[in-house]
Amino acid sequence: MDSCRFDALARFVAAPRSRRSVTKAFAGALLGAIGGVVGVGGADAACTKVLKACTDPAECCTGRCSPRGTCCRAKGGACTTGAQCCSGRCRKGHCCVDPGATCTNGSQCCSGICNDGHCCTAGGTDCADNRQCCSGTCGTDATCTNCGLPGAACGRGDPQCCSGVCKIVGGRTEGLCT
Repeated sequence: MDSCRFDALARFVAAPRSRRSVTKAFAGALLGAIGGVVGVGGADAACTKVLKACTDPAECCTGRCSPRGTCCRAKGGACTTGAQCCSGRCRKGHCCVDPGATCTNGSQCCSGICNDGHCCTAGGTDCADNRQCCSGTCGTDATCTNCGLPGAACGRGDPQCCSGVCKIVGGRTEGLCT
């Protein structure tokens, strides 16, 4: 701001005002602040919403454009249908990804299980590689080998825990998978 504009602003602010003009100025400032927070006419108004057509992730409010050419939500994002998700899958209100994909918690996985940073499935389910299986083994029949999920009984001679940890308390021979 140049010195002339600053001086004009200082004179305007310093000048005596009626209650009515102060109230009008306050109301205008308040509406301007609300408009800025809500995003009226701002940059957010220009971005493309979920399920609308896109060609570039930068044009989407979520920053993600699905292979189907619509703006979408990432894994873990809130959803009501799979169409809202980049993966095309929605589970229990969250966008989820298939076994083998990276994860930080089970809500990101369609199987509901995040093990060692990857979504996985329990024994008996179809698989293409070891990363898709919680047991870490995709058998020769293209199904995951069995393993104990959290809370399953485990111990000496029992199936391996998916997490690799069987918590046995005291001198007992049985425990629970963690």
